[in-house]
Amino acid sequence: MNGEVTVNIPKLWLLHIATYGDMGSGELGEFLKNWAVKTAIENGLSEELETERKTKLKQLGVNLSNILGMDMVRDIQNSVDDAMDNLQKRRKAREEK
Repeated sequence: MNGEVTVNIPKLWLLHIATYGDMGSGELGEFLKNWAVKTAIENGLSEELETERKTKLKQLGVNLSNILGMDMVRDIQNSVDDAMDNLQKRRKAREEK
């Protein structure tokens, strides 16, 4: 044996692991997710992977607004946007020095 193993996995499962794969605790979930992302990209599934990720984030936003309420979600988003703006300003100021 040359140390390599071939794994046949349905495309849908691969994209699901790459998107939601960090399930459970420990390093195995993270390893599988990273493997699935790398495998998806190597097999030309970058666009589909990005679509899955966007769908996941959209659903997360819906879930958060259902739990926290739209006002709280809006406040969190504004805080994140402010923090990102400040980071960009600091990075630009450092680059100008």
